[in-house]
Amino acid sequence: MLINEKVMKYLGYKSPQEAIGKHIVTEMSPTNSIITGVVQDFNYANLKSEIGGYSYYSMNDPSESPRNLLIRYKTTDVQAYIEQIKRIYTAVAPEAAFDISF
Repeated sequence: MLINEKVMKYLGYKSPQEAIGKHIVTEMSPTNSIITGVVQDFNYANLKSEIGGYSYYSMNDPSESPRNLLIRYKTTDVQAYIEQIKRIYTAVAPEAAFDISF
């Protein structure tokens, strides 16, 4: 499970190194989630909103497929970048629909 810095601080860890490898209770798995990384805080909503705590995880045996993938990018050719992502996504999940929104 990945957590952001806000969650790391809420849990009382002072650094990513201290948090990684620790168990964390979640609604999806109250006993089996392990922090595997800490990502930098970022504004998910508007810039006036306080940055919230976020966690990111995948399930070993999901009952449903993932619905959203957030991608941070820096490019001047957005269309070529989208095509590159679509090729990778289709190779990994050929049965799934590829939809984008900004």
